[in-house]
Amino acid sequence: MRARSGKTSKPPLAAALSDGEDFELLWTLDRSQAVALKDAWKEAFPDTPLSCIGKVIEQPEIYLKDDQGLRILPHHGYDHLQQS
Repeated sequence: MRARSGKTSKPPLAAALSDGEDFELLWTLDRSQAVALKDAWKEAFPDTPLSCIGKVIEQPEIYLKDDQGLRILPHHGYDHLQQS
């Protein structure tokens, strides 16, 4: 993260959470399907990692769990339509 954030004035975590220059495939699925997906993924893409990065909850806040504990993050992100 630190190496990539050098291209922006944002701190590394802020860049990782809200920058528009990172491209990863992201989707959701029911928790009951997680093990089957991980097994199928390993079989189909043995050299490509698959990571679980969170869960969808019934609250409007965005939470980050890290070495500082659980905290609520402000709502912001990359705006593709913003005029520079």
